[in-house]
Amino acid sequence: MSDAPPRSSAPRSALGGIVAAGISSATNFVAVVFAARNGSPASFGAVSLGFTAYLLAQSVTRALVGEMLLIGSDPHDHRATRLGVTATIVTALPIAAVIAIIGLAMPSDGPTQPVMFVLAACIVPLCVLDTFRYVAFSRSTPLRAAGIDLAWAACFIVGLLAFGGELTSFDVWVAWCVGGAVVGVGGTAATRALCAPGSATAWMRQNLTTSGRYIIENVTSQSVNGIALFALGALAGTAAVGAVRGVSTLFGPLTVLYSGLYAGLLSRLRHHEEDRGRVLRAVSIGLVGAALIGIGFWVIVPTGLGTALLGDTWASARALVVPFGLGMALTVAAGGALLGLRMLVAASTTLRIRLISAPITLALLVAGSAWSAQQGYTVGFVVSSAIASGLLWFGYRQVERDGAPEPAPDPTT
Repeated sequence: MSDAPPRSSAPRSALGGIVAAGISSATNFVAVVFAARNGSPASFGAVSLGFTAYLLAQSVTRALVGEMLLIGSDPHDHRATRLGVTATIVTALPIAAVIAIIGLAMPSDGPTQPVMFVLAACIVPLCVLDTFRYVAFSRSTPLRAAGIDLAWAACFIVGLLAFGGELTSFDVWVAWCVGGAVVGVGGTAATRALCAPGSATAWMRQNLTTSGRYIIENVTSQSVNGIALFALGALAGTAAVGAVRGVSTLFGPLTVLYSGLYAGLLSRLRHHEEDRGRVLRAVSIGLVGAALIGIGFWVIVPTGLGTALLGDTWASARALVVPFGLGMALTVAAGGALLGLRMLVAASTTLRIRLISAPITLALLVAGSAWSAQQGYTVGFVVSSAIASGLLWFGYRQVERDGAPEPAPDPTT
C-alpha cells in the first residue's frame, strides 16, 4: 500500500491500543459494577441484556465500517472519516428501530423495556463514537482513540453525579448511554465528518464482498451469545444472566488486552508483515497467561472485595470463575490466529469457521443452561471455546500456507 502509516515498533503500537481499549473498558467495567451494586439481580440482568443488544449493534457497524477502515484505510486521506461516520449513521438508524421494537415487545412493568428504549435513543451516536475510535486506530494514532474514551468516561461520571442520591441500575445505564451519545454527537459536530448518504451507501456496497462476510461473522457470533443469554434467562431467570454477566465482567481486563492488541497491531501488521509470525505467537501466549492469572486472582480474592464490586451478584459469579476463566483462556488462545486471518483479509475463511462453530456453540450453551442453569452454561462455553480455537488456528495455518489473500477494500473510492 502507498502512504503507509508511520513505522512504530509492534510493542509501541500494541501498548497504544491497550491504553485506548483499557480506558474504554474501564468505563464499561465501572458501569457494570455500579449497575450490579445498585440493583437487584433481576434489574442487573435487564441491564446485561441491554449491553448484549449494544454489542450486537456495535458488531454490525464495526464489520461494515470499522474493520474496513483498519484493513484498507490510507492514513493520510480524511475522506475515509467522512465516509465512515456517515455510513455508521446510515447503518445504525434501522438498528435503533429494531431495538425500540424489542423494547415494545417486553413487559411494560418489567425492568427490560426502559433499558431497551434508552438504548434505542442513543445507539446511533454510540456507534458513531466507536467509528471515530477506529479512524484513530487506522491512522496508527491510538492515543486519539484514548482521548475519545476519556471524554466518554468524563460524561458518564457527570451523568452519575447529575442523578445524585442513591443510584439504581437503570440510572447507571442511562448515564452510560447518554454520556457516550453526547461524545458521539459532539465529535460529529466538531469535525463535520459527514458526506452525502448516497456516497456512504455506495462505499459500503463496493466493499460488501469483504464487509458482508465480516458482518455475517460478527452478527452470528453476537447473536449466538445473545440468544444463549436470552435462553438462559428463560430457563433459569434473569438472575442467572446476571451471574454470567458478572463473571464475564471479572474477566473484562482480558477482553481489554485482546481488543487493544487487535486494534493497535492490525493496521501495523498490514503494512509491516515481517513481524507477523513472532507477534502472532506472542499475542496468543500472552493472552493465555493473562487468563490463567485472572483465574488465580479471582479465586483467592476476599469475599468483601468481590461483594464491593458486584453486590448481591458476587456469590453466583464467584462460583463460575474457574470454568468461565478456562473458557476465556481457550478463546484467547486463538487471538493470534484471528489477528493473522484479519491481516490477510481472509474473510471467507473466518466466515466459514464461524458458520461451523456457531451452531455447535449455541447448542452447547443452551443444552448446558437446560441441564444446570449458569453452571451448565459455563461448561458449554469451555467446550465450544476449545472447538472454535482449534478451527481458527487450523484455518490460519491453511491460509498462510496457501496464500492468495483476498484484496483489501478501498475505503475512499
